Amino acid sequence: MNKKAILFFILVLTLISPAQEAGLIEEIAAPFEAKKTNEIDPDVHLFGIPLRSSEEVATSIYGKPQVRIEFSEKLTGLMYQWNWVFFFEMDKLCGVSFMDGTLDWHLMKFVKNFKSPWRGDQILWVLSNGIHHKMQKKEANKIFSKMADEKVNDYCAFYKTKLCCVEINFGGSRGEDKKNETGQAYGITVMQKGPYEEYNRYGQSE
Repeated sequence: MNKKAILFFILVLTLISPAQEAGLIEEIAAPFEAKKTNEIDPDVHLFGIPLRSSEEVATSIYGKPQVRIEFSEKLTGLMYQWNWVFFFEMDKLCGVSFMDGTLDWHLMKFVKNFKSPWRGDQILWVLSNGIHHKMQKKEANKIFSKMADEKVNDYCAFYKTKLCCVEINFGGSRGEDKKNETGQAYGITVMQKGPYEEYNRYGQSE
């Protein structure tokens, strides 16, 4: 995660307390039955697992992970196929991250038994606002432009919902106009605002 991303998430962490977050979840999240899906609705469910669900609920839908990561006493992760992971704070689902290829180094460095060669899952993820896996940057920009608090550069985009921070990664390269318009979305991270402080602290440490 680059410095701009870290600064952005530190900023949003100060805007909501754990108690407020818990209350908002009860207020916002409609009843949702856990199921396997490629969809993400940041304030309701992540790949079909309702926010604040237990690890047991996630494994009942997606099976045993390749590895269970303990980032700290509070923050854990269930990693599948080396390229996506569910995050849990005190056994309550708080986030998810997916990348084409392997996950970022600050996650993979916690993996002790990574085996190569490997074949990662190909999840054609789609967000509730319409942004999806492989969407071109110029098309995604039309959606970002309607948001009041988005932060977008050529290769990353950030925005926040009532409960979560959303980061989307784009590939591609700058054209003659020095803008990346044709790059496609290949990675996504969604995490509740509160747990991100813990995630950054352990994710960025050596």
